[in-house]
Amino acid sequence: MSRASRLVAISVASFVVLISILFVALKGRDLEVKISAEEIQAAIDNKPPKPKTFAGVCSLCVDNTRVELKKGSDRITVAMDLEVKIPLLSRLKDLTAKATVSAQVSYAREEYRFYIREPVLESLTLPSVPEKYTTYLEAASRAAALFHIGDIPIYTIKDKNLKTRVTRAVLEQVAVEDGMLVVTLRY
Repeated sequence: MSRASRLVAISVASFVVLISILFVALKGRDLEVKISAEEIQAAIDNKPPKPKTFAGVCSLCVDNTRVELKKGSDRITVAMDLEVKIPLLSRLKDLTAKATVSAQVSYAREEYRFYIREPVLESLTLPSVPEKYTTYLEAASRAAALFHIGDIPIYTIKDKNLKTRVTRAVLEQVAVEDGMLVVTLRY
């Protein structure tokens, strides 16, 4: 047998073994996708912070987001700072509100992509400002935090063979295990 024939035979055998392993691995009806906090953080960091002005009273800009995956939870938690500017109170500088938002994960089949969706404000700590600005600041902080975290793509399935298998997949379960967001698709 010539050297070229042996290389072809080895290549074909390797390909068959690889396909067999993939078939066994994907034979089930569930697919688990593991997404790290770092991957989610990178996706959030890719969304540039845009200052938002509310009722001409205050301006807020999201800064210093921090992703946390809490064991046993089915949600992503994001803590953040909100830089606050109140033009009418120019003597108050460097005001920072603190917010914590949790959000669900959804799966868009057509795009093979997971998104952060339906954020909920879990906590909000406001800086000390005159009481007449508190209501505006609270509403603005809530809106800015929820806007910044909503509808962010956090993971895309890129493997073409896998895409074929999950074309009709639905999101079955989301859980945090061992510091990873584990998303299970049923197909």
